[in-house]
Amino acid sequence: MRVEIKRIDPPADVMQAMHRQMKAEREKRAQILESEGLRQAVILKAEGDAEAVRRVADAERYRREVEAAGQANAITTVFSAITDANPTSELIAIQYIDGLKAIANGTATKVFMPFEASALLGAVGSIQELFKPQLPGTGPSKPQRIEGVTTGGGVAPSTS
Repeated sequence: MRVEIKRIDPPADVMQAMHRQMKAEREKRAQILESEGLRQAVILKAEGDAEAVRRVADAERYRREVEAAGQANAITTVFSAITDANPTSELIAIQYIDGLKAIANGTATKVFMPFEASALLGAVGSIQELFKPQLPGTGPSKPQRIEGVTTGGGVAPSTS
């Protein structure tokens, strides 16, 4: 048996239809690949944005932790220095008054502070005694009244 191969050309309209079908298949694959690429790009961008937010949050948390540790160390150091120095009540009262001056110089219209007026006013009376000149050989002078303050723990009305 003999087989003979002949060239058979399909009609032109069939050839055009085949070309259109192949072209449509290529365009379809190109669109699918393009949309997959865009999808992957959006996913990667979102993951990158999320990672950036996480890193910024971690950096902020670390900054706050370091600042808090530094402040805690400073407070501990100051407290230790104060307790090691064993300050007198007069010195503490002077520092308290200086602190009140600093608060009063601020822009606040109201200042709330703990009410320990008797100890503060008693310390003010003691401070007054420290600054009075004394003659050699004499004992402490008689306490005098500071305008608006008595050493008994109360506030006297002003006489002016």
